Amino acid sequence: MKIILFFTLFFLHVQLVHSGCPGTVYYYGFNPYTQAYENLNPAGSSSDTYNSFDTEFDVIACASFTHVKIIFNFPNPNGVGVIVNFGESYTWTSNCTGQPFSLTWHVISTPSLQLNVPSSLYFPACGNSGYQINGISTSGGNGQIYYSYNFITGNGNVTGSPNGQPIVSELYSNSQLNVTVHDSFCTVNDTIEIISALTEPMYAEVCLLTIDSTNSHNLVTWEKNPSMGIVSYRIHKQSALTSQYEMIHEQAYTVLSEYVDLSSNPNQEIARYKISALDSCGNESTISPNHTAILLSSNLGASSVNLSWNPYEGFSYPNFEIWRSLNGGVSYNLLANVANNTFAYIDNNAPQQAYYQVRINNGIGCTTTKSSFNQIKSNIVDQAGNSAAIVEVNSGDDFSIFPNPTNDIFFLKSNQSQIGNKFELVDNSGRIVLSGVLQSDNQSIDVAKLSRGIYNLNMLGSHLKTMKLVKN
Repeated sequence: MKIILFFTLFFLHVQLVHSGCPGTVYYYGFNPYTQAYENLNPAGSSSDTYNSFDTEFDVIACASFTHVKIIFNFPNPNGVGVIVNFGESYTWTSNCTGQPFSLTWHVISTPSLQLNVPSSLYFPACGNSGYQINGISTSGGNGQIYYSYNFITGNGNVTGSPNGQPIVSELYSNSQLNVTVHDSFCTVNDTIEIISALTEPMYAEVCLLTIDSTNSHNLVTWEKNPSMGIVSYRIHKQSALTSQYEMIHEQAYTVLSEYVDLSSNPNQEIARYKISALDSCGNESTISPNHTAILLSSNLGASSVNLSWNPYEGFSYPNFEIWRSLNGGVSYNLLANVANNTFAYIDNNAPQQAYYQVRINNGIGCTTTKSSFNQIKSNIVDQAGNSAAIVEVNSGDDFSIFPNPTNDIFFLKSNQSQIGNKFELVDNSGRIVLSGVLQSDNQSIDVAKLSRGIYNLNMLGSHLKTMKLVKN
């Protein structure tokens, strides 16, 4: 009688019992790729009591092996192994019971299972939420083919697929993906080198929320991260109607990472903002925690100015700084420091004319490609609570500039009454990059050494007025 044994790559032994002479036979296939013997296992393990009819066995193994090793573990002999090539047979004879008997094994190969994988592939910047790997296929084999995947190196997630197209996600380093396939007889594996465009999960957060150089609008700033595959940022603002956050602006990654909310009025309302990032596939990151602007208000006492404000939300800070200007907002001096849980201050014996502003120093700072910010600033108010927003004038008013934009030199044309007043050029971070005094009503100013960008040209007279200048 012939018994057929089917094998794949997992451990098996077949127990033989013959006329009171028990023993075990082990089967191993030699894998030329790993240069090692691998345990073989039939579809179902078998144990049988052999009689005169149970003397022949077919050992069916995957053709990817070169031969099969059969090891006998009988009382006599014990641990003897023989090598049998495909298409050959081996007969073992024993007389452990006192009577000779023979067992014969015929080694038969099945069609080899072949696995084809791309040697390497590029994990794109939009793969945060999942990227399907194509190009995995098989040939040969017998019956249903099963796939499994695991990372040998790397930190990604992989979801299996019955058709051999796994989904990889959250891969933030170059990695090796192991692909294993098996059918009823054969198991084959190979690796794919995956080169990742990402080094960390996509996210975005507001760096700081302050006021623009005109004291008229809120300025939202954030820092870029080149390793996340981000193509744009979305600014979200809390709605005064629904209290929900609504997207108010989307800004390309290539643009300076700051946004002036022209719809805001920091002299009248407290505004809250969040930010999110978008990749090239349209995947959006989790929306960041909010940052809340400071709204400063003031009123007159008998001989004092009473200041009050709300806390800034977005990060922790040690204290608030109270700044005061006595020259119409041209310059400010530090008046006092108060604890971070104090939201009021009284300026006793206050002067008749003064401007006030509350500031917070951010020790880490924020770099928005071309500008650096390290302070949160509230709106500016005078002692009676009036806004000190800078008046933005148009060409043809008190003064004008031309050409605008300019590459090097522009002319500042003003009324005769402006001669002798100070002017200053301020960048987006609020830093004064150029200043001087008007000597004529058509004065030339050289900005050739300044970086490209948009500047505020401030005229410092009885009222602070400003105009935008574009430097090419």
